[in-house]
Amino acid sequence: MVAVASCKCCCWLEALPRVSTLTTREMEVFTLLQAGESNQAIADELYITERTVRAHLAQIMRKLELTNRVHLCLASYFYFHAAPGDLVAHDNSGRCEPGPR
Repeated sequence: MVAVASCKCCCWLEALPRVSTLTTREMEVFTLLQAGESNQAIADELYITERTVRAHLAQIMRKLELTNRVHLCLASYFYFHAAPGDLVAHDNSGRCEPGPR
């Protein structure tokens, strides 16, 4: 998977192993996030209300220990699209570096 970094900007990397704790419905919402869908678009796709989507997002963020939607979207995108070596842990310089291609 993706190497874990320890800086604040990479907290979403540390969330990736916790994706397995999501319920089936939370995983459906998490999947739609990787495409950048709005709450309303997710609601329409899953035949639920936008309020329910917000509740699922709050629960997903709690389980993944993330505090904002940007990090949640990054986690979702990389969970579904990253290959081993796409990102590597930085060298404590405060920057995340892309892995070798």
